[in-house]
Amino acid sequence: MTERNEFKHLMHCGHGRCYYMLSENKELYKELLLYGCTHDISYDIQCEGSRAAFIYELVNEYDDKDIFIEKAAERIMSCELETEETDSFYHLCDLMVCFEAEDILKQKYAQMYKSLMNTRVSRRHNDRLNAFDYLTEKLIRMGDIKAFENIAADLGAYFIRRRRADIADLNWSFQRIFDTAVKKYGADITQKINVRSKELSRFSRVMSYKEEIKPYRTGFSYTADDEKISPEQYKKAKEQLLQYKEYDSDAAEIFIKGYSTEDESLLRDILENLRIESRDMPYNNWHDIVLALIEKAEEGSLPDDVLFFIYENSLCSCCRSDAVKVMAERNILTEKIINECMHDSNEKTRSIALKNSMI
Repeated sequence: MTERNEFKHLMHCGHGRCYYMLSENKELYKELLLYGCTHDISYDIQCEGSRAAFIYELVNEYDDKDIFIEKAAERIMSCELETEETDSFYHLCDLMVCFEAEDILKQKYAQMYKSLMNTRVSRRHNDRLNAFDYLTEKLIRMGDIKAFENIAADLGAYFIRRRRADIADLNWSFQRIFDTAVKKYGADITQKINVRSKELSRFSRVMSYKEEIKPYRTGFSYTADDEKISPEQYKKAKEQLLQYKEYDSDAAEIFIKGYSTEDESLLRDILENLRIESRDMPYNNWHDIVLALIEKAEEGSLPDDVLFFIYENSLCSCCRSDAVKVMAERNILTEKIINECMHDSNEKTRSIALKNSMI
């Protein structure tokens, strides 16, 4: 693997080694980092969050950051919010916050608000509404109460335009925005803003609606199936894996869940043939297998080097964090790995590294 390909792989992993590779040759990786600025590179943004803070740290290694900011700004302003662009839009919003580029977010806000006010309700409209909610929440975090009042007036005007819409649906659509304002300015926020205009009054009435709120945007974590593997299932899976050169992913997962140390050579064959690619590629079953490996490692029955394999290769930063946690418990974290983990995209991984750096 060339240095560029290694950096590309590690960047998509959110791996802290990128920080050290970049310090040795910034120009070699500049183009790849520009891609990381303008696209969502997380394995699963819903589970992991965006990699914006990770990318921002890497960008800060350059003396001239303007090109990165300019490309990211161009990209967010051109996002049409089709379904396939939504995750990159969320990433770009987070990155603009890191860059403190509030003006860019305001420009996108104005562009999106105009579109929302003139678009009929549809699936595409709802996708844009979710994205608008995400961007607006960032502006509320960055601005003062006057900025929030202006946003509230805009939303009130939107509610008036959609006056026949169910009030619970309107409340639900912008709950993230309102929750952020409540945390920042207190529960009586609707009394703190000027409610003399019909727009602000409408906003206050809708967002004060007290029907039970549905849980929203909490994301979810993938969890390995915890069903018990019978000796018969294990034997059948093992026979199937031994019979074919290209392993069957379902058989591999069953084999790992029922793993016995006498079959270590077959386990290593599975790892050697495991194709770790993005979730959009055809061979995306690797994630279930890695989850099964972590579950088994937590029981203490897998060799240490399996954990190192996950650390080096997992595109899912949550899985890497789980592997690092077990590595810390086994006291096999090296100084090099601890230093790399201090720059990892995953907050839990960084916390584990910080804790172990003090030992």
